[in-house]
Amino acid sequence: GADDSPHCLVVAGTYRSDEIDTNEVFGNLLRSDTVRVTNIDLAGMDIAGTNAMLSYTLQLPLRLIRELACVVHAKTLGNPLFVKEFMNSLVSDKELQYSLVEARWIWDIDAVKSKSVDVSVAEIMTRKVLHMPKEYQYALSVASCFGMRVGEEILQLLETSKTFIGLVHSLDQIVMKEGMIQKNGSSFVFQHDLIQQAVYNLIDSKERDELHYNIGVELLKSIITSTDYSVDRTSLLAIDQINVASSIVTEASLRSPLALLNLSASQHMIELAKPVSALLYVRHGLRHLGQEGWVSNFDVCLRLHDAGCLSSYLNGMPRGVEAYIEEIMKHTTDMMGRMKSIYVLIRTLGTSGRQEVAVEKAFHFLGLLGEDFPDDVSLTDIQSALASTKTKLAKYSHDQILTSLPRLTDEKKHWAMVILAVFLPYVYTVCPNYIPLIACIMVDTSLASGLCRESASGFFHVGVVSIGYFGEVEYGYQLSKLSLSILQLFNARSLYPKMKCLMNGYVSFWVEPLQSTAMSLAESYEEALMVGDVEYAMIGSTVSCMQNIVCGRELFAMEKEMDALATQMAQMNQTYNLFGLISMHKAVCTLTGTQKDPFRASRIPMKDEEEVVSKFSSARPSLVQL
Repeated sequence: GADDSPHCLVVAGTYRSDEIDTNEVFGNLLRSDTVRVTNIDLAGMDIAGTNAMLSYTLQLPLRLIRELACVVHAKTLGNPLFVKEFMNSLVSDKELQYSLVEARWIWDIDAVKSKSVDVSVAEIMTRKVLHMPKEYQYALSVASCFGMRVGEEILQLLETSKTFIGLVHSLDQIVMKEGMIQKNGSSFVFQHDLIQQAVYNLIDSKERDELHYNIGVELLKSIITSTDYSVDRTSLLAIDQINVASSIVTEASLRSPLALLNLSASQHMIELAKPVSALLYVRHGLRHLGQEGWVSNFDVCLRLHDAGCLSSYLNGMPRGVEAYIEEIMKHTTDMMGRMKSIYVLIRTLGTSGRQEVAVEKAFHFLGLLGEDFPDDVSLTDIQSALASTKTKLAKYSHDQILTSLPRLTDEKKHWAMVILAVFLPYVYTVCPNYIPLIACIMVDTSLASGLCRESASGFFHVGVVSIGYFGEVEYGYQLSKLSLSILQLFNARSLYPKMKCLMNGYVSFWVEPLQSTAMSLAESYEEALMVGDVEYAMIGSTVSCMQNIVCGRELFAMEKEMDALATQMAQMNQTYNLFGLISMHKAVCTLTGTQKDPFRASRIPMKDEEEVVSKFSSARPSLVQL
């Protein structure tokens, strides 16, 4: 009957608050005066709520899972569904598992921290950003252009422009109200990379380029004068911003300054032993110059190609080196203008296993610089050259050499010294009887025309040859120490690890214990990498392995060390040094009984193992036997 008819109807439903405007009927219903609507806001849980949820689920006290709860909350923003899915993924990947021994759930907190988050979180953040005030959205967009972190001092520099006023205030408000970004010292940091990516992806691609460009230009205006192209942290940030938007840089007046800034940035990265970044700055610099760079900005273009040669070499990219050199040779006729790239070419050929070609080209270019060599060197020639050089050296004390000799200023002679120094290691492979002659020429040039950084190599090798030919150990040892003093005189930090490697590898062991020189070689490996000298880092580590074996170091430890080193050499295209390492590595594997073939693992492009052994035997004659 009538009494059985329902008088009231209760409807419970859920909806997304940011999707009301897309459904007009539903929106009007919510705003209707005839329908009583009670809204229950289901926001994400706070950390305490997440902690309670996990405590109930894992049946553990709150205090034991507080750290886990903080990590889970940061990754899921407290959304219960995402918390559930995230925890399920931890179980699936065995990063959260039940321990029968401890009778409880256990986890690896570091693994949980590194766990990726489902893309759905990014969708939530996108909706959240779209409902913020416009000034908040803009501030987040600017911050996202810098990546995960941006310093407050950078934003304050931007605020000198009307376009960027209020950035710091808006981000401070977001820190307090929204929780998407946090303040860490004087920097604003996104809570998660997905949050930063979600904000960044909201920017239209064209507007994104314009924003990057405007940020970069405003930063450069505030820190760089019209003639200053040096780089620091702020200017690097500015260059990075403009490079991202390089496609919209159309002003011809900006091409040369931007190319110069990228050149300075590349050189700075090489000093910091970051060759990958250095090469990227070279590419951006050339892109700013455009196809007419050789015509409109010849000097800048040449310097960028020189930097490209060097950074390609440091990255173990011989084809990249050859490509840059080909461009230099095509557009330059001046011998001196080509010398930097010729220097890198010889190093690239030598370290990639083409020592014969490296030596051939070095002798060719030395001839063009006025340094001619005989077709063959006899024992009489060697003895005559050494006697003459030692007579000249006898007129000077080591202190007089360091204090009274002038600096080498002749550009031709200086480049000759550079080429002589760089191809000396490869001469050992191809024509070792030339080593004494080359060393004597370098010392004679230094005494007659002045010292340069490369003089150190000449004095060192005269010392080595003196030990090998005349058995004058103390004389050779003192000359090698003089070579280090010459490098200190020129503050040649980039060459110091190389000389330290050579000294401890081939001279010092005659006077000092092998344990001491092996330790110094290990130090020179790290020091060489710090200055970007990959070649001598590898030479030092190879000789260090040899000395450690002689010293009786535990062979299983040596085997692992050699395995890692061989992988590194292969990755860096250091074929020349890899020849020596794998022969020792195989000997160690044989002694330990390890079923491993270092020859095959090295992937050296040789026909067979005998060819590698033969190559190494010719590549590494004893310096003392020369």
